[in-house]
Amino acid sequence: MLDIILAVEDELSKAVGYKIASYAGWNVEIILSKNGKGHLRKKIQSLCRTAKHSAIFLLVDLNSAYSCAPSLLQEWMKGISLPPLLFFRIAVREVESWLLADHEAMKTLLGTEGKLPLLPDILKNPKEELLTLLKKKNKHIREGVVRLDNGEISQGIAYNSTLSKWIDDHWLPERAAYRSDSLKRLLDRLSTFERTAKAGKSNKRAALGG
Repeated sequence: MLDIILAVEDELSKAVGYKIASYAGWNVEIILSKNGKGHLRKKIQSLCRTAKHSAIFLLVDLNSAYSCAPSLLQEWMKGISLPPLLFFRIAVREVESWLLADHEAMKTLLGTEGKLPLLPDILKNPKEELLTLLKKKNKHIREGVVRLDNGEISQGIAYNSTLSKWIDDHWLPERAAYRSDSLKRLLDRLSTFERTAKAGKSNKRAALGG
């Protein structure tokens, strides 16, 4: 089993990252999740230094600020080499697109309300899409999850907690990967990263005479 540090931007990403780690059979030792994407960007050099001796799973949203995942990676790293023990992955365009990609799980949340997107990675605003679908659900489900201000839709105070529990209970990354290319690429890299991480740690122990 691989021990990792999970670094994410918010509570929802933490639930997704933890579920992916569980799918991979990894043990999450430390979770960094409360200071937002900007904080993670500021800490990227520190994370790279930590990744010299500890495996890190860093998960962030692409959002609308970048045209593609490589452009975000290039701007964040700024010429710094990506350490082998840093598993830096980007959700296109948000982890909500990965949630929408698991239609079977979404039906447990929404029932038959609304049409689910076939290719959620191409949505400009998957979070808004999910909130719109949740808005159509009965009051018991949507209360606290969806907020309306003068017709503008946004997440309610129970958004992260409600969806995090749903992720834990119903959402499956291997199923969602059929409709999300960015998630499929992540899953395809899991075993390679684990082998690299374990080899790196073994070599370090050998060098130290362990």
